[in-house]
Amino acid sequence: MKQPHRLQNETARESPGQQAVWLLNTRGRVLRQNTQADAWRENRRPGDETFPHQVEALIVEIRDRQRHSETPVAESVDLTIGRQKLRFTVSSFSLRDERAGDDPLVIVLMDRLAAHPPLNERFSTMSLTKREREIALLVIEGHAYRSISEKLGIAEQTVRDHMRSIFAKADVHNRASLMALILDF
Repeated sequence: MKQPHRLQNETARESPGQQAVWLLNTRGRVLRQNTQADAWRENRRPGDETFPHQVEALIVEIRDRQRHSETPVAESVDLTIGRQKLRFTVSSFSLRDERAGDDPLVIVLMDRLAAHPPLNERFSTMSLTKREREIALLVIEGHAYRSISEKLGIAEQTVRDHMRSIFAKADVHNRASLMALILDF
């Protein structure tokens, strides 16, 4: 398989703030890509497509909309892949050039979005003890008080006491509110 050309003026190393960029032809074939796009492709599992299916569908939609428009068309989709939050922006434009024909070209940009802080950082802002953190994690996993007491080898009443303390420190009144706070809903 022929490798796409790299875009000019690119840096040799990946920087967290830089975008991955792909230039696609009308059939969706990658014509050019930068080093961040190379790194993205190298980190995909063997057999995976270049783009997640939601992005592939957006590419087709944008390309079709561009065929009926004189102005550039663009749209974004945010995805979570593994632990990464990514924004894919798909834009299309027509060159209106005899050599290129009237078919639109597509540019795909991928940005890494800021991730939520790890749960331990969230717990530290609430000043939870180590045991309270353990119990809060088990609550987030969906364990009942009895299950938590069995898992940790403590009395169910002790779990309830810890939960009262967690609720007070987090300034919430029930498990659902605690989960919403911790998981940032």
